Amino acid sequence: MATLNALKKALKKVSDEAPRKPLNDEEYDDGLSLFAQASGEQTYQKTFIIPQLSELIASLSARDEISVLEIGPGPENVLGHLPAILRKRITKYVALEPSFQYTQSLTRWLSPMEDERPLPSLKHLLVRPAPFTPESCKGQNYDVILFCHSLYGMKREEKIIRHTLTMLPKDPLGAIKDDDEAIDSSARFIARYSLTDGKLYKIRQAKWRTICRELAGRDDDRPGHLMLSSTEIMIAMTRHATKLPELTALVPLVPRPYKVKNRQALYNSPAAIVRPLDISQVQSCVRWALANKTSLAILGGGHSDHCLWPNVVSVEMGAFDKVYVVNTPQNADTDCWVVAEAGRKAGDIIKETMPAGVTVTLGSRPSVGAGFWLQGGIGHLARHYGLACDAIVGAVMVDAISGQVLCIGHVPEHNIDHRMPFATNMMRNYCGP
Repeated sequence: MATLNALKKALKKVSDEAPRKPLNDEEYDDGLSLFAQASGEQTYQKTFIIPQLSELIASLSARDEISVLEIGPGPENVLGHLPAILRKRITKYVALEPSFQYTQSLTRWLSPMEDERPLPSLKHLLVRPAPFTPESCKGQNYDVILFCHSLYGMKREEKIIRHTLTMLPKDPLGAIKDDDEAIDSSARFIARYSLTDGKLYKIRQAKWRTICRELAGRDDDRPGHLMLSSTEIMIAMTRHATKLPELTALVPLVPRPYKVKNRQALYNSPAAIVRPLDISQVQSCVRWALANKTSLAILGGGHSDHCLWPNVVSVEMGAFDKVYVVNTPQNADTDCWVVAEAGRKAGDIIKETMPAGVTVTLGSRPSVGAGFWLQGGIGHLARHYGLACDAIVGAVMVDAISGQVLCIGHVPEHNIDHRMPFATNMMRNYCGP
């Protein structure tokens, strides 16, 4: 099952050269409504977003009046679903919504003519038909900042989120007594370790105390105390976002950062990169993806822009790096077969096969992986030799529908139970004849 990002890329490839125009408000609303209905958004709001948001606002118990900035709320405000006792505490509400149609709907919803207002204590209301930028709401602070669907359309999300964090008030997380014993205890807790006795113990302890006093704040209402603050962030993820540990318990992770050749793929942030060491671990990857209705990307040589996908697990095939030259059955029309595991690079295959007097048409890039020859394997120096995929006589692979190991075509008997003799990394639909 494809992710929305994968579908978006596929759709854009079809119309790269075609004339286009941005969606109008009505078209956008139609599409959003369909997705909201299909994903059960109302149920999701009631079971996750509303309880979490209620808990967050309830934690601001020190404030009788709460200010909220909502970015891209759409036609209706999520705050209207909060318990009445919490809605009464919201006195300032500012919304930035790119859609003019949505701003009108939201304004009508917030200021009804007859019904009770959803936010009854509002003293300041502003709904602006504008996108959010780092220049928006300059110099203003808000107790709560909500990002809605519009975050997906923003560029440089990390910079924008960092900017909004500066717009949150630096409220005290707690106050500690301004004496050496209390500071020493708090510093150990924050640093998660304690200083050991030694020649420099007293010097380091004095530095810790100085740092705490210099970085902490002061409050006239709490004399003799050091004030510390912490910005709280709530992130909502999909229901499968917690399932990754189930996979990493079975298959080793690859340390980051992991460099690939393709520049476009470099900018993608995969959920994780795992490195299966045997065929059963490849099956574990496929079965995990099937169980969680998610996708996998396959990482071989790293030349394809498909090897790393945003928020998708990549399966790095580097552990399957063997090449064998084996004798063929008597009825075969060739003297030998080359059996290459899925993680072996093109240049390595050529080096292994040349001493046996055979070769494979793999083009001129020695660092490409199995995806190259399964989908063509043709290079500008080797066109008259034909496609590498035309010469494939068999494969051992993991079925992407069932997770079973399949032997397709001619597979040397002694390789069937070996780790992964051939093209694991392209699954069933890319097998050549």
